[in-house]
Amino acid sequence: MINNKPFYSTYLGRKKALGLAGIIGLALCTSVVSANTPLPQDAKAVEKAVEKAAAMTDFTPDPAKRLSLENFIKGAKKLHGYLNNAVEKATGEDKQFLSKEKLEMERQLADPQAAYDKQFKRVAAQIKRLNTIKVLPPALVAQMNKHFLETEAGKAVGALNNESKKATNSDSSRGEIAYQLGIISQYDQVNYKSALRYFKKAVKYSPNNVDYLNSLADVYTIIEDHGSAAKLYKDIVKNKSVSPEMIKATKDKLAGAKQLTINN
Repeated sequence: MINNKPFYSTYLGRKKALGLAGIIGLALCTSVVSANTPLPQDAKAVEKAVEKAAAMTDFTPDPAKRLSLENFIKGAKKLHGYLNNAVEKATGEDKQFLSKEKLEMERQLADPQAAYDKQFKRVAAQIKRLNTIKVLPPALVAQMNKHFLETEAGKAVGALNNESKKATNSDSSRGEIAYQLGIISQYDQVNYKSALRYFKKAVKYSPNNVDYLNSLADVYTIIEDHGSAAKLYKDIVKNKSVSPEMIKATKDKLAGAKQLTINN
């Protein structure tokens, strides 16, 4: 996304019907080049260069395409204005989700520099993770990395949706696609209702994946469903593949969830 386009511009296309959490205007037609598709000689060179870039874990986003702090703030203010009006009109579950999204935008606006820096640190972590787990096709990973670096979440969503339509996908790849869509929903689009749906789907495909369980539990915590969060945190603590550091962090979350469940 170039600097004259606010990062949160896709929010202004959200349907006004409060029961729908979808985002209008996302680029859902992005094509994905199969890793097995024969390429012309010149295209092979491009593909090789993209894959080399995708393998990098220490990177600097293109300054010409990286989102500016000024536009980050402008977009956040526009989204907050939309959410403020939407909360007033909403009822029930929709009001709950929209209220939490509004609070998140207020948190970001209170310290926009920190929120801006955190955005790109998260992107770097996501790229490193995708390059490490090797669940999705290399061409898709390379394409998503490019979109993440340019803060083009809409194109990343399009690439993931195209990949999800393939009948040959394994449960692990379907789970990872759902997880990535949940990450984009939660952090790039600040859409907790959509994130919750995707993380549930990811856990359905890979019930023991601690990344999926943790993300789902964290969203439950945000929307104050502490009972559901505590159950998932317990599953993470029992998982033998979890690192000592994550176990400690999860135990802290579990203790907090249990206390909030008692208080409520």
